[in-house]
Amino acid sequence: MSYEPLLLSEEQEWFGEWWLPDNPEDKLAGTLKYDGGGNLVLELYYSFGSTSAGPKETRIEFRPEHWPIIYGEVCNHEITLIETFSKGLSEPKPPMRRVMANFAIVGAHINGCYDEVFNVAEFSFEGLRQWGGVAAFGTTLAGGEYKCAGEVRNDDGVCYNLLCTSFNFTDSSSSVKASESELEVFLRVTSKKLFTLDDVLIQVDMLHSLVAFATTSCAGVTWLRLGISEVGTSSSEESKQAYLLYHPVAFGCRNAGKINASRMLFTCDSFSFETAVRNWLDIYTENQGVISIILSMIYDPDRYVEDKVLLAAVAGEALHKTLRQTEDFNCLEESIEYREWQNKKKYIVKILKEGGVEDCEQWLLKRPRSKKVIKRVTFVERLSNLAKRLDSEVCSELVEDVESWASKLKTMRNSFVHDAKFSEQISTSDAIANVTIMVVIFNLLKELGVPAEQQLKVIGQHPEVKKA
Repeated sequence: MSYEPLLLSEEQEWFGEWWLPDNPEDKLAGTLKYDGGGNLVLELYYSFGSTSAGPKETRIEFRPEHWPIIYGEVCNHEITLIETFSKGLSEPKPPMRRVMANFAIVGAHINGCYDEVFNVAEFSFEGLRQWGGVAAFGTTLAGGEYKCAGEVRNDDGVCYNLLCTSFNFTDSSSSVKASESELEVFLRVTSKKLFTLDDVLIQVDMLHSLVAFATTSCAGVTWLRLGISEVGTSSSEESKQAYLLYHPVAFGCRNAGKINASRMLFTCDSFSFETAVRNWLDIYTENQGVISIILSMIYDPDRYVEDKVLLAAVAGEALHKTLRQTEDFNCLEESIEYREWQNKKKYIVKILKEGGVEDCEQWLLKRPRSKKVIKRVTFVERLSNLAKRLDSEVCSELVEDVESWASKLKTMRNSFVHDAKFSEQISTSDAIANVTIMVVIFNLLKELGVPAEQQLKVIGQHPEVKKA
């Protein structure tokens, strides 16, 4: 088995023996196939008395349709299949059982998604080298050497590193197989506490969202390597390596074309890795829904205008709500009881004076002893405040007339939700949706701490911002 990164975009195949963890004596011959697109299929062969696959092989009935774990061994290398389910027996002779799996750990046996065994996770994305900025690393490294361009440690003891090294890749797509040594930039996550597989995937998704957002691209995952603790500690020096094959949110090819520099919102050359990751950790959880909406539009930019309008409206309103928890949006708070009391008081004073009671205003309560009620913020107010919290020059570049834009989006949203039609032409609707998306994106940039100068630079060069 090769020690070069196991690429998620390449087909793989392993023939070996497979068994259930609680029945290691009963093994079946079979082939694990990975199609380079996230699909894992294990073809198990039943012998029905044949000894072609080894003298120990017997007919074994996997009665359930679903097994949490299946273990395998290929040339003394361990493989764990996680979350597996059978598609039943096929007709060929000998009959074959096809088993699908959601995850494959190539290089180790573990006990499932909740097994705390990983002390390190390393992974790479398309565009990561460009986002990291080559100048931060230098360009010459001997094989196996690492260079670190940044490190962040959070309050829970999780450490994030941006690294590069020199790997020897094999080009399996060519008729003549050739190896090449190339600079590979990747992220490493370590922790004082051991990770489960679910923990690893949460970290990968969070950092993938950051790179995809910063590069406004799919930033597909190219490979994911795990360090497995052999001594029960989190020391990355005392671990063996394994690779994860699965279906990420986006697939990446190692040799994919470079991301257009004009599409970058920021890189680690213009905004340091440490600041970007630290601030992303601060805002990610509260704004995950909004970030997911923006990324869905990046992944699928050619969606229907109706989708764009509704998603943009949801993202804008949701972002305002999360930001308003920590910011003062000029108050929008008003004592409704106080206003109502003033109207009632005027009426009471009028009646009393008509009855001959003078100076009644002096002994009437100036205000009711009631609880302050927060006025409900309108949709237009939310959007307007969202735009106005941006740098004034950035706001003026994105939105010429804030009130008009917010009112039109509200009208379009309500018209479609209640009447299933838009009040504006498609081109106008698309333009308003694009502006809204940009207002949300630039508010996220502001939350990240990206300087206004960099934001204005993006406005001047990013094709989608220009379009908006």
